[in-house]
Amino acid sequence: MNILDEILAYKKEELKRQKKTVPFLKFIKALDKQSPDPRFEAKLRQSGVHLIAEVKKASPSAGVIREDFDAKRVAIAYEKGCADCLSVLTEDRYFKGSITYLNAIASNSPLPLLRKDFIIDEYQIYESKVHGSDAILLIAAILKDNDLNELLKAAADVGLDALVEVHTSDELKRALDNNAGIIGINSRDLKTLKIDLSILTQLLPLIPTEKLVVCESGIKNVGDLEFVRRFRVSAVLVGEALMRAKDIAKATREFVDFLKAS
Repeated sequence: MNILDEILAYKKEELKRQKKTVPFLKFIKALDKQSPDPRFEAKLRQSGVHLIAEVKKASPSAGVIREDFDAKRVAIAYEKGCADCLSVLTEDRYFKGSITYLNAIASNSPLPLLRKDFIIDEYQIYESKVHGSDAILLIAAILKDNDLNELLKAAADVGLDALVEVHTSDELKRALDNNAGIIGINSRDLKTLKIDLSILTQLLPLIPTEKLVVCESGIKNVGDLEFVRRFRVSAVLVGEALMRAKDIAKATREFVDFLKAS
């Protein structure tokens, strides 16, 4: 069993427990209080290359990234550094995230929020909206075509944008066949955790120009940004490099300034 299979097995069991604790109907009733207008895609459609800064305490590949982790403080630092959007890890076992981080940040930050988790069930779509997300991550590698299609429809129905993550040409084709508007090219193979930035060069020519493209994983410094900005991307998603910085706001501003100068 590879790490992706392990995470999925845990996620399925976790969902069973969550549904007993917080019934689906509770989220459906709570939706009436939520804003219907997502802001994530609208932000990415503005001119320039945008920075999606990730609130992430740990990962399977890196372990604990930042010991003195406080989700709200990290979000504030990203805002001070002029990040365009925030990505919030909510997976608890392998990334040390929490849905409460999303809720806390949504209550205090004006920036569009992407919930990053292993979303496999409509329940999580409603949960994301209720807790303040503007967009969700859907990973093509873990979803069958019918599931991907249904989750995309569910997201649209509740007013959430969806970023569909791909790593191979086959996954990209499936994302496009299901009319995904935002394509995330993940340079990391989720099964092996290895990074290959050349995946970007392989997949970008296959994506129609009207689609938004987000570069995910492998961006550790300005040198990597120099490589990425040569291509047609709408945004880069950066987590570990910023989370390891002594001064998160300063590091974020350096990345933003470089992207704006491109």
